[in-house]
Amino acid sequence: MTKYRVFIGDQPGVANVANGIETTSLYYKHTGTLTPRKTYYAWVQAIDKAGNISSNSVNTSKVARKEFDAQIESYSIPETSDVDNKAGEKLWFDVRNTGTASWTNDLNISLSVTSTPPNGGSPTAFAVYLNTGEVVKPNDVKRFYVSWKRPQNEESLQGAYGIKAVVGKGTGTLIAINPPGNLVKRTIEVKDLVSPTGIITINDNALYTKDKNVSLQVSKVFDNADGYKFVQFANGPENATPEQLQFSDEKSIPQSTATFEWKLPEHEGKNYVYARFKDISGNYSILYLDSIIFDQSIPDIEIKNLPNQEYISGTKILEGTIEDEELTEYKIEY
Repeated sequence: MTKYRVFIGDQPGVANVANGIETTSLYYKHTGTLTPRKTYYAWVQAIDKAGNISSNSVNTSKVARKEFDAQIESYSIPETSDVDNKAGEKLWFDVRNTGTASWTNDLNISLSVTSTPPNGGSPTAFAVYLNTGEVVKPNDVKRFYVSWKRPQNEESLQGAYGIKAVVGKGTGTLIAINPPGNLVKRTIEVKDLVSPTGIITINDNALYTKDKNVSLQVSKVFDNADGYKFVQFANGPENATPEQLQFSDEKSIPQSTATFEWKLPEHEGKNYVYARFKDISGNYSILYLDSIIFDQSIPDIEIKNLPNQEYISGTKILEGTIEDEELTEYKIEY
């Protein structure tokens, strides 16, 4: 073969970049401008000494690459963060070097995260660079770790923080090297994730009651965040789960202690009353409970050694029985 014709295009069989450029070399270098990250197709024809032209060769394709290019392939950004978490969150990003040049720390290749608060305040920037002596070759993947933390003046601020991540090069004015469609945009919802706590007692810790209408005292009600607190009550069996209980409507707790009226079930015996607390953020506490014995039965007294209408003179020892399941004391009057 004496020479070749080179064809290049951005579609198979469409020579809209190089159309039959002749060369006598076994290699051809295109000197025109190509669009980075775009796939191009190439094929050739061979011409012999007699001027006979071969049919087109099989198409070959390749993506045009920039010297510095990157692709964020995966990442980890938590959806929520506790408002009490002063340490912040650990984010990570896996970035592939899709360019033709290796990355070294002196090139100031970085993963930059911008955090915008929910109140529209000034964004906070976080940037992580390569370590000294580190090299990321073309097609290698580098994992960048970013410590995201709210500024001190936003430690109690709740809401959605806007997160934007970009791979950059340089200092001062950052030049993004990953494509616009590869920018990561997510949110971290900062909210109260801690449940309130409290204590419930029935009739001031009484063991028994003969009235099914009782008083419930809630005390030491605490929540880590400011705002209203609420409580719900339910009668239920011992060791009940929330799914087994039918809770009352929410009742507001203006202070850390409050008293509420409550009605026990009709059956006598040991009764359990459950309480669960709720904060302004919607977090429910674990179940708290107290118990009381509901007893309306009258003790059954029988004197065995005193026949009816018998008169007693002097001293006589009375013999008999007193029956009551919940008897704690008795009294004899004569």
